[in-house]
Amino acid sequence: MGYGLAVETATPGVWERFFEDRGASTSRREFDDDGVVSVVARFPAVDEASVTVHDLGLVIRRA
Repeated sequence: MGYGLAVETATPGVWERFFEDRGASTSRREFDDDGVVSVVARFPAVDEASVTVHDLGLVIRRA
């Protein structure tokens, strides 16, 4: 069965290595003509996937 996902990013090489280290094949595609490429990862041999969302805010103030 398998699954695929895309991540829009200014640093596609990092994401390609991350996904390929986990057994995915990768390609690059621009979906919305905004000049930022997406890394498309396909995991053909995986039957189940989990989604985790991390929402992080960071404020740095000089004391």
